[in-house]
Amino acid sequence: MKFENYVNERMNKKQLKFIANKVEQTAWADDIVDLIRKPPVTWFEIEDINAKEIHLSTRQHGNVQDETPGRSDIKEARRLLQLLKKNFGSIAKIEADTVDEWVSVYITRK
Repeated sequence: MKFENYVNERMNKKQLKFIANKVEQTAWADDIVDLIRKPPVTWFEIEDINAKEIHLSTRQHGNVQDETPGRSDIKEARRLLQLLKKNFGSIAKIEADTVDEWVSVYITRK
C-alpha cells in the first residue's frame, strides 16, 4: 500500500485539514526567510518565527555602552523594509523599531 493511500485511509478530514493549515502557516515564513538569505545577505538574525510573526534583529553596529543603534544597522533595516514590503506587503505588516542598541524588523502576517 502506498503511503499516501495509508494516510488518506487512516486520517479523517479534520486531521488532514489541521495538517494542511499548519503547512500553510509556515510556508509564508519559509518564503520570507529564503528572500532575506539571498545576496546581499543581511546580518540581521532571526530571533523568532511562529505562525503569525517573524522577528529579525541586530546590534552588530550599535554602541552597547551608550545604548544607541548603529547607522549601518538602521540603513540595513530600511533596506529590509523596502525588500520585504515589495515582495510581501500584501500578506504581511512590516515594521522596524529600535530599542537601545538593538534594531528590529517585525513581519506580521495579515
